[in-house]
Amino acid sequence: YFGMALGPFQVSDVAGNDIGYNIRREKGILRDPKTGQVGKNRLPGMRYTEIADEMVEKMGRLGQKVQKGWYNYDPKVGKGRKPLPSTEMQQLLDKYSKDSPSRGTKLEKDEIVQRVLFPLVNEGFKILEEGIASDPSDIDIIYLYGYGWPAYRGGPMFWADNEVGLPIVLNKLEELHAMHPGSEYFRPSELLRDCVKKGLGVQEYFRQSKTDATKSRL
Repeated sequence: YFGMALGPFQVSDVAGNDIGYNIRREKGILRDPKTGQVGKNRLPGMRYTEIADEMVEKMGRLGQKVQKGWYNYDPKVGKGRKPLPSTEMQQLLDKYSKDSPSRGTKLEKDEIVQRVLFPLVNEGFKILEEGIASDPSDIDIIYLYGYGWPAYRGGPMFWADNEVGLPIVLNKLEELHAMHPGSEYFRPSELLRDCVKKGLGVQEYFRQSKTDATKSRL
């Protein structure tokens, strides 16, 4: 729908679901499988589900390398790379969704894209804030050539600027952060807020900043 070569669950299966699991463990947000205690860094209001933890801990569904992850894989089908539906995973998802307050709610495609990609764009703004990247185009190039972002959308920062609109990104992030105040990836970047306040796109904001810096040196 959006144009990515693989969806997020396929990417996780290719990389190995144990990688994400070990990262969450190092961050202190996993539930201890022996004591049942939730990790000290899983903050109140954090958007979190233990589905991915259980599939690794109890089911050994590490991804393509063991022929089962979010999907099943058969060496005889697509050289073992084609994702196939899993009855076991469907049962796990049904178990978690049974008592969910969102049970029966179907998200539209655009809503899914916003929930998955707006935090990514938000992180791009934070990277610019921190000086890790010096220009929005740096982030776009990395995603185009390194992560398979669809070229016709121009990269995440370009997409947010020109196809979505920064006020829409900001409003949605504020809505999601109000729902999940413990999830920092939904907390809008101050740079994003500043761009919207000034009515500037992020690329325009940086071009203007560079122009002002050049004038001040003259």
